[in-house]
Amino acid sequence: MEFEDVTEALGAAPLKGLAVNKMPCLITLTGSEKGEILQLRAGTLVLGRSASHADLVLRGAGVSRAHARLEIDEKGRVVVQDLGSTNGIFVNGEPVERAELSHGDSLGLGPEVSLRLEHSDQEVHDLFQDMYRSANTDDLTGVLNRRSFMTRLSEELSAARRHRTEYSLALLDLDHFKKVNDQHGHSAGDAVLVELVNRLKETLRAEDLVGRYGGEEFVVLLRQVPSASAEATAERLRSIVEATPFTLPDGTLLPVTTSIGLSPLLLEQEPGATLEAADQALYQAKRAGRNRVMVAQTAT
Repeated sequence: MEFEDVTEALGAAPLKGLAVNKMPCLITLTGSEKGEILQLRAGTLVLGRSASHADLVLRGAGVSRAHARLEIDEKGRVVVQDLGSTNGIFVNGEPVERAELSHGDSLGLGPEVSLRLEHSDQEVHDLFQDMYRSANTDDLTGVLNRRSFMTRLSEELSAARRHRTEYSLALLDLDHFKKVNDQHGHSAGDAVLVELVNRLKETLRAEDLVGRYGGEEFVVLLRQVPSASAEATAERLRSIVEATPFTLPDGTLLPVTTSIGLSPLLLEQEPGATLEAADQALYQAKRAGRNRVMVAQTAT
């Protein structure tokens, strides 16, 4: 079937010169995730803010844990159904309970999250992905860049205030990292940073946020994790860094350790206050001998 035939079947205007994929995608239009592509597959997918309730996790004010359900058939037709969400769903700005989406339609979930249904060829798909990665992620490690992490942190702080939920933030710094670059070269330093992120991802949950804060510093937001549990998680992160030497590009095995400062998310203050508290705890960890976790005084 040609692209024009597919878009006509979906009730959408054709885009000349594009060959449609078999399956559609949703493009995020708002917030810190603007430009992110959510690739869809045939079957049923739930959209929401909770990884334990939703197949596709969306962050933003007003998104319920399980907000809406998408029903996608083998021809790429998409039907959206509200799941009793607090703030409802909107198609092209109009509130609906259930509706079939056409190519180019906007889908709103609450006041802050807006998506657009697209049927694009692989070239266009890759372009959107590249734009999103360039704007939001660190080129070397693939985690959130500092700007994007701070935007996410502000959003998560707003959600934590509304729901009075405990979050925790960990700031990690690799010990004596300058020596790695000086003695083994910057390519070795880059390899250590990439491996560090891989180890973090293996330990953390999908809903936790990781960002590169600067140089060899990384920041982790533990979503809906109270201080006591967060300290145990931070200790696991410290342990997985120390447990196995890092392999450098030339095959050298290099022992690496990390110091971690931990703070609860300070709900009554701006995001920078939590980062400052975690940074002070990190400073104390380094002064105490490095390769350890220290908890901010606000948490005690």
